[in-house]
Amino acid sequence: MAKVHICLKRSFIAVASVIMIVNVLLLVCVLIVHGLFVNSPELASQLKDIHYVYVFLIIPLVLVVFGLVGVCKKKKWAVIVFTAGMILMSLILFLVSIVALGSKSEIANEFRKDYQDLGPLSETSKEFQEEFSEQQAQFQCCGLANGYMDWGDEIPLSCECTGHPVTNPCVELQTPDNKVFMVYEKPCLPYLLEEDMQYANVALGVTIVLSMLWMLSVVVSIVVLCKFFEKEHSPGVVYRS
Repeated sequence: MAKVHICLKRSFIAVASVIMIVNVLLLVCVLIVHGLFVNSPELASQLKDIHYVYVFLIIPLVLVVFGLVGVCKKKKWAVIVFTAGMILMSLILFLVSIVALGSKSEIANEFRKDYQDLGPLSETSKEFQEEFSEQQAQFQCCGLANGYMDWGDEIPLSCECTGHPVTNPCVELQTPDNKVFMVYEKPCLPYLLEEDMQYANVALGVTIVLSMLWMLSVVVSIVVLCKFFEKEHSPGVVYRS
């Protein structure tokens, strides 16, 4: 087994450390988002495939541990496990990214279906109504696909065109006791879909960067393995009479 050059060893440790830091940060972000959404059945339904995200973030962390042990302790089997695992994970993540790039319309339709399956907004959970009210105020819209009618007789204050500069059109409504008030005319679904697709594009960019980072670690680990399997040359012995 030939000696691994210190620069090559440090390069592997640096790349592996970056992978570990990035994955830990992403894992923390996913846990925070999951914790915020888990109390609302309507929001939690949008995270039905989140367990795949956990798999793709935790497995590389385990593989990095194998890789660091292999390089630091000169264990070939550990570096082989790291290299094989990261090749497989990188290929899967890269293929997922390519498929997602070509399926943006299907992703948007899936988001649309999730919103349409919510039913009347007045029957959703309190947590979802609070979150949705904030989005109504932000985008100056009301309801999902059918405007204020999605709320039935329980139109929230966030639908009313009062309290801040109004840029979207409003419509006049009348209560049973003949009180008149203005609510936003446009539904929120187009704004929500646009926001969701922006998040999807960010997630897609992260997966592409992750796959490239993982492939870089594979290249470095292969070079390390080549050094491990390279026979160390012993200096020739000269006999003198």
